[in-house]
Amino acid sequence: YAEYLGGGFNQEAWKVTMPSISGDYCARALKDALERTGVEPAEVDVVNPHGTATTLWDAYEARALTSIFGKGFEKPLVTALKPYVGHMLGASALTEVVILLLAMEADLVPPTLNCERPDPKLGVRPVREAVRASLRTVVKMSSGFGGFNAVGVFRKLEADAAGPRTPAPVGGGP
Repeated sequence: YAEYLGGGFNQEAWKVTMPSISGDYCARALKDALERTGVEPAEVDVVNPHGTATTLWDAYEARALTSIFGKGFEKPLVTALKPYVGHMLGASALTEVVILLLAMEADLVPPTLNCERPDPKLGVRPVREAVRASLRTVVKMSSGFGGFNAVGVFRKLEADAAGPRTPAPVGGGP
């Protein structure tokens, strides 16, 4: 479906259960991911933030997103996926990457479920209805207890003249 281009990672260690709200670690992880992969902000089609739908965390992530993409940005589209599967703690990021890559393969951005009144002060407009769009580059943001921040950048595998690209085999098969 896609290749992992790289990411940005850091750890703030401010408090176990919440980010350093005056810090910019989330934004730094996003900026580092884009710089390390050579992806320009304008190339990102969809961002899937950690998206816990909590006042403190939404403001923290919104600040990170607007610092990179600008206040009131139209692109990339933003969709939160936890409303589909819940918060699975350590399994959340990987599960959401799978959903995000399937969405990219289908060129369909799923809506953020139950997002009836997004806070306009945040400067981020989550997708509220499914959107058909040509998706080539997507970003997954994730955070964890203890102040861990991780951002992965993925690009759709494109078919070329020789046919679709497939990953190289792993392991010592026949």
